[in-house]
Amino acid sequence: AQKIPFVTHDSDSVPGLANRIVSRWATLHATGMPTEYYSYPKQKTYYVGVLVGGKYHYVDENQQSVYRRELQLPEDGKILLVTGGSLGALRLNKAFDSIAHALLEKFPDLSIVHQVGKGNLTKLPKSDDPRLVKLEFMEGMYRYTGAADVVVTRAGANTLAELGAQGKACVVVPNHQLTGGHQLKNADYLLQNNAVLVIDEKSFSKDTSQLQSAIERLLQYPVIRFKLAQTLRSVTKIDATKELAVLLLKIGTV
Repeated sequence: AQKIPFVTHDSDSVPGLANRIVSRWATLHATGMPTEYYSYPKQKTYYVGVLVGGKYHYVDENQQSVYRRELQLPEDGKILLVTGGSLGALRLNKAFDSIAHALLEKFPDLSIVHQVGKGNLTKLPKSDDPRLVKLEFMEGMYRYTGAADVVVTRAGANTLAELGAQGKACVVVPNHQLTGGHQLKNADYLLQNNAVLVIDEKSFSKDTSQLQSAIERLLQYPVIRFKLAQTLRSVTKIDATKELAVLLLKIGTV
């Protein structure tokens, strides 16, 4: 009734329910993925990227060492971070747990931080190896991702944008059960750009060899790891906040 102009923003490649409901009245649409992934009117749609917190920025070797010292993680050697988000991901947790010790055996200089999610520590066997740390929650997630050489993660748009901003090599395991299949589409976009390795979670029901092979590949070959990390950063819009602000100013001055 007040005819106040507004802009929608979608982080994922599939618009959320709220935006689908109000989109017909929006002045403009800002998107986290390229505009061809959305059915909004093209003349009103702008690709701005995904908004991330200011603490997520490119992590060079010096900054990586700083994060490792802050977290009391080894400064030498490789660090693998596995996360299914704050609530965890039980299928991913169990699949990774079955291969963790094989990875530690193959890479003597490897340390693993596994975020299992709230309430999930009791659902997994306790680790008897000090190089494998299991945590329910990580305070200051940007430090953990920044300290890592390789990250195994779900395919939420915000998480992938944060890792892209930092420049991280990622193995992505999208959750195919979420509404609209948005994680599958997020992962597919990055896979088409050779920016991540993607593992189908459905393969876990047979074996975890694909997940193990992908992780080993990145841990073993620094050139592949570096190229993947740089590609993810190159396809990540790191100034999304600024671009969205420009759109807001644009409609505010019409």
